[in-house]
Amino acid sequence: MRILPLLGLFNYSLCRGYSHLMMRPADISIPVLSQRDTVLRELKTEDAPSFYSLIDRNRNSLRDWLFWVDLTNAEKDSFDFIVNSRQQRREGNALVLGLFHEGKVSGTVSLVSIDHAKSTAELGYWIAPSFEGRGLVTSSCLALMGYGFDTLGLDEIYARAVTKNTKSVNVFSRIGLLSQAQDKEQQYYKGTNIEFDMTKGTMTKDNWLKLKDSDQAALLDGSKKAKLTK
Repeated sequence: MRILPLLGLFNYSLCRGYSHLMMRPADISIPVLSQRDTVLRELKTEDAPSFYSLIDRNRNSLRDWLFWVDLTNAEKDSFDFIVNSRQQRREGNALVLGLFHEGKVSGTVSLVSIDHAKSTAELGYWIAPSFEGRGLVTSSCLALMGYGFDTLGLDEIYARAVTKNTKSVNVFSRIGLLSQAQDKEQQYYKGTNIEFDMTKGTMTKDNWLKLKDSDQAALLDGSKKAKLTK
């Protein structure tokens, strides 16, 4: 897979240009990542009303692939999610950031299942339909991956999606993940457990460094290309 096609979506300034605000060095640091009209920051309990409203307004479309939507039926559910996410960050197990575009919450990006022994984490993301098509998921995932590799010192970041969820799987190629089919997995889908084919995408730290290097080189020499190793 060639990196160069990604350069139009990802200039490393997506990570260099995001400002990293280290607020609590004792825990997983709380980054505030911002660029142009987009801000990634930890959700606060006062965000619960707008966060729940976003989910509730988009319930019919979000519940197609996000199992937790059917379990989010009141503002308190979003409040509890935010409290739990902040606790998971304090324990070093996850980092969930709200994606705010033009001042409005539009989704989340996250690093979850952080395994400090293996230096791995799972990348998660979702965005409301009205914010799709603007490159927000792509740029936000790349920014958070940069934070994971460059600041948290992770060696591998992976993402998993139901294979039929083509929008989510297509993100893999846009952010440079190497995809592979996985075994079937049971997912909670519209009130019942169903077995789905899964796809996994992976980015190693070595490939992340190559992605950065190829981008920086391309700024000087647009003809230079590089390949991710398998």
